[in-house]
Amino acid sequence: MNVIVHQKYQGHNQTLIDCSWAVAFQTDNDSNLAYLKKTNALKVIIDTMENQTIDNALIPLLRIVGNATTGEDVLVDIMLSNRILDVFDELIEKNKQRNNVKR
Repeated sequence: MNVIVHQKYQGHNQTLIDCSWAVAFQTDNDSNLAYLKKTNALKVIIDTMENQTIDNALIPLLRIVGNATTGEDVLVDIMLSNRILDVFDELIEKNKQRNNVKR
């Protein structure tokens, strides 16, 4: 997860995407979800989703959030306390605006 943070701020877009996919695949296994609980990884993921400008990074980040949501209630509480619903709302609005511009 530290690599995601580092790459996010260093501007290495492809590395950010690749690292996000690696974490997403790791969180497919319930035993690896404990890492999300022990660290501030979910906060970093949510912040990255909120501030990201790389569309290709969004898919693996959403997968991580989805995996965490199906995990323990504690993980859901962490996401809610880090405003995941607000981030979802912002992402939906951005997508609506983008679709309106394309028409």
